[in-house]
Amino acid sequence: MKKIAVIIANGSEEIEAITPIDILRRTSAQCDVFAVGEKTVKCSHGVSITADYTIDNFDYSGYDGIVIPGGMPGATNIANCEKVVEAIKHLYKQGKLVSAICASP
Repeated sequence: MKKIAVIIANGSEEIEAITPIDILRRTSAQCDVFAVGEKTVKCSHGVSITADYTIDNFDYSGYDGIVIPGGMPGATNIANCEKVVEAIKHLYKQGKLVSAICASP
C-alpha cells in the first residue's frame, strides 16, 4: 500500500487540498494530512480543515509521496516550513512522488 502525505497550512486552497485527500482515501493508498502550525487550519476561502497530525509529527522517511496544495498565503506558509522543504528534497532525491499544485511549485 502506498503512503502519501498531504500538507496544509493556513491559507491553503480548499479544493486543492480536499480533492487529493478524497481521491487518495478512495483508493488503497494511505493518505495522512499534516498541518503546518496548529492542527486545524483556516483555508483561503474560510473553510476550516482539521489535519490528522501537525507537521511536528511528520516522519517523511516512511512515505511514498507528498502533495502540497496551493492557495495564498498557504503556499508561502508551507514553503517557510523547514521540515516540509526537507521532506520534499528527501522524497524527490529518492524518486518518490512530489506533487505541488498551482501556487506551491
